[in-house]
Formats: sequence, structure tokens, C-alpha cells
Amino acid sequence: GQNWSAYLRVSPFRDDHTALHGLKALFARAHQERAIGRTKKVHVMLQGLVPAANIQHDLLETPEARRTRQRWERLSDLTDRLHTRYEAPVLTLGYHGEQPGAYMGAKIAFGRIPALADF
Repeated sequence: GQNWSAYLRVSPFRDDHTALHGLKALFARAHQERAIGRTKKVHVMLQGLVPAANIQHDLLETPEARRTRQRWERLSDLTDRLHTRYEAPVLTLGYHGEQPGAYMGAKIAFGRIPALADF
């Protein structure tokens, strides 16, 4: 029924933590401004993408903020390498449990016999 949209401008980044932090801020705004109950669909559009080598960091960034940013960037790099090596998400940030309405498996087979793992 209800639609809500917002725009969030962030400093250039290349780590998952910063992206998730931005999404968290947008969800908080959505719930505050629209009193949204259950969210059915989320659409995210990224603009102004540049190669990582072209990112210019804040000249006024404190040494502590720089160390924190670099730690998150290293963790994102590690996550990407693990996903590439094992061809699956083996390391995630955030909640990693059973989701409501999670995948139920191939209970109805169309064109194949379901494997035991599907159940």
C-alpha cells in the first residue's frame, strides 16, 4: 500500500559495513517518517560509483577514523576473497539465522525429482 523513498549521500566507501550503516539509517528514517509496519520490498540504487583507486578520502579524517575505516575495508576484502575462493557466502555481516519465511526447499518438483537436501 504505502511507498516511501529517500536519498542518502555518503562519503565514498568500499566496505560492506558503511553500506549497511547507511541502509540502517534509511530504515530508521522510514519507520520514523512513515510509521511503516512490515516491509515487503526494498529497492536500492547506487550512483556516482568510481573505481576504488579513484576514491578520495576526507582530508580531515582523524587517525582513529582512518584506522576504523581501514579495518572495515580489510574485512570486506577478506570476505570478497573467501566468497570468490569457495564460490559461496561463507562470511556475512549481521544476522545469520533462520529468517521468517525462509527458503522452504523444492517441495513441488517441476521437471525433476527433488534431492534429500531440498527437504
